[in-house]
Amino acid sequence: MKILCFANALSLAHPTRMWSLANLLEENGHDVHFATSRDYFRYLLPQKQTIRLHHISAAPPTTFNDRLYKARFIFARDEFERDTLEDNGIIREVKPDIIFSDLRPTAYISSKLHGIPFFNVTQLHWMKGFENKGALPPVQAVRLLGRAVASIFSPLVSSLILKKMTSQANNFFRTNALARSANIPEFKCLSDFYMMGDHVLFADLQYLYPTAQIKKSDYFLGPLVWKNTQTPWPEGWPREFTGKPLAYVTMGSTGSNACLSDILDGLRDNGYQIILSTYGYNTSLLNLADTHISPFVPGEEALKRASLIVCNGGTGTTYHALSHGVPILSVPQNMDQALHGMTLENNGLAKMIYADLVKPHTISSAISQLVSQTSLHAKLAYAKEAMARSTAGQLQSLNRLLGEA
Repeated sequence: MKILCFANALSLAHPTRMWSLANLLEENGHDVHFATSRDYFRYLLPQKQTIRLHHISAAPPTTFNDRLYKARFIFARDEFERDTLEDNGIIREVKPDIIFSDLRPTAYISSKLHGIPFFNVTQLHWMKGFENKGALPPVQAVRLLGRAVASIFSPLVSSLILKKMTSQANNFFRTNALARSANIPEFKCLSDFYMMGDHVLFADLQYLYPTAQIKKSDYFLGPLVWKNTQTPWPEGWPREFTGKPLAYVTMGSTGSNACLSDILDGLRDNGYQIILSTYGYNTSLLNLADTHISPFVPGEEALKRASLIVCNGGTGTTYHALSHGVPILSVPQNMDQALHGMTLENNGLAKMIYADLVKPHTISSAISQLVSQTSLHAKLAYAKEAMARSTAGQLQSLNRLLGEA
């Protein structure tokens, strides 16, 4: 089949996990085309000459993070207009049999117009009811009001914000000429927007959601892990870390770097040596004792050596950590990270601290609570086995899904 994969480049997570899916499809003999921002082409490793790349526009991560922080809708109308035209142009050029999409809602419009099956890759925590889970990430309003006051008004304020976001999405799909002609049903809530598609594929471990009820057209595909095995081990770093336990710290493209100083101090207070992936963050003001730093760290090699990972709680890094049986200290900055972090914590695989609550002593307390769980090693071992089973069965699952489409 000729398959077109869209990956919105609002953060590093979407292009890289979709690239993992594209590689699976290409290895199975499909003609794969891949659309993302050219700014992310260099991260698409291993490079595949057999997968044709297409450029699509996207708001930069700084804009995306700012919108999340201010609790605004993640897309602006002019971006919707631009993306709709870009997506339609690529689909008309490629003429795919199947479309996969990761956070590229405008691609669904053209898929409907051209009668092409559309698979939406997302997370189960965006299903209806996510707004009632009590997540309270450190967005602007929470920081301004304080957690005590924000928690009181959160249900009302969140409802109004989500309704406004849903209204913005509906307004575009009703008024844009191409979108209107696609006859996409009105979104009753924001979850409908995130879940639009002919098929929704959840890039999650199913056992983490024992009570989940999904549509017959939807499927647990399992985590899509980008292992980044091609980035070289930083020059001058030791190959083995002896003596103190090793903590791997990475805030990625959407985490809070403002709390890094307290994270590093808390880890050192607990006897850890540290490897830190800076992703371009200026570390000149940080205490870097017992810390090895690099702009980009090969995650697969880091996790083979680490006994703890501290990250923003996003699915890409945390599922990668679980594939190695590494416990997770989640420091979420936005709702997506908070919802996933809560799921991991509820399953005994992680401890979560909101970014605005990070202090050296809260890091120490979280580490103590995490590693003192008597069942931690058993739960991590089970998660590691579940990840291995999911990865092993992913290609077979994809073949079945494509056959049914």
